[in-house]
Amino acid sequence: MTNQTAISAQPLGVSSDAHTGDASGPLLTIGVPVYNGANYLAEALESLRSQTDRRFKVIIADNGSDDDTPHICQEYVTSDARFEYRRNATNLGARENFNRLARECDTRYFKWLAHDDLIHPTFVERCLAELESRPDIALCGTRAERLHADTGQRDGEDYGIRYDAARPDVRFWDQIRQNHSCFMVFGIVRTSSLQRTGLLRDHVGSDKTLLIELALSAPLVELPEYLMTRRIHPESYSFRRVKPGARLNWWASTGAIPHETEDLLGEIYEALISEADIDPRDRRRCSWRLAAWRRVRAVRHLRRTVVWPTLEWLKQWGPMERLARWRRARRGRSRSVLSVRR
Repeated sequence: MTNQTAISAQPLGVSSDAHTGDASGPLLTIGVPVYNGANYLAEALESLRSQTDRRFKVIIADNGSDDDTPHICQEYVTSDARFEYRRNATNLGARENFNRLARECDTRYFKWLAHDDLIHPTFVERCLAELESRPDIALCGTRAERLHADTGQRDGEDYGIRYDAARPDVRFWDQIRQNHSCFMVFGIVRTSSLQRTGLLRDHVGSDKTLLIELALSAPLVELPEYLMTRRIHPESYSFRRVKPGARLNWWASTGAIPHETEDLLGEIYEALISEADIDPRDRRRCSWRLAAWRRVRAVRHLRRTVVWPTLEWLKQWGPMERLARWRRARRGRSRSVLSVRR
């Protein structure tokens, strides 16, 4: 393909004043990482082109696709000067493709858009307005709806997470205490805040780690409107979760560290707390929350590995079950003796 450039292997050392923006330049960079995404990519890019606020540029990072993805990208680059297409010489793995876009951002704000997701025409306008009026927040997103590709059914997501709570320990606790889609990672974030984090790290589920790291530093805002759409289809990450090893392959082409053990997750969260730029009292509160989380996880692990198997064994082979089997057998023998006597 023509006009294809490789993404630089060296991250750009962006200074804080490079993110100020101006009247003529874009305020926001929207990074679209993609690999063999011809099935839904055009819809995603069209949802960007239909935005009411046009103060953004789009960088599409193709991770070595061998389908019709390059052709689709070139069509948008040709027809809209805000779109730029970059192609990696080799597949770097999804995590690194995401991270390079964030590291090389030179605008005040940044957003990821997955090739199979959509945003409402007012998404950029609403989120930028909130960020511009609230210098204290690090990220602004909206609630997300799920679009099931096989049926066309739509349903909403609302986990009740207090992203904008005043205390860091509350923002921390609400995220670690429950499983959630982490779709807020696709909100619009201040580039200066994002580039101070570890971005997406080399363990499964580090999108949650990134959200926690951002929330420890500043409040996040989730607008109540459903302006983001997460498409659920057989090739999406949500489906890959159920396949053994598929999540590891998504996070890095050479494999990544799993996050299934409580010990590893606890160490990750503990490191985030120790590295966060927060008041010592808030740090202690976060540590107390982490200790409570560890206790809850330990109880759940005990139930799963000891209590439930023991109850199942007792149900099959325990004293009460043996007594019940003996009584049933005795009744059966008694009936047999009576039938013979008759």
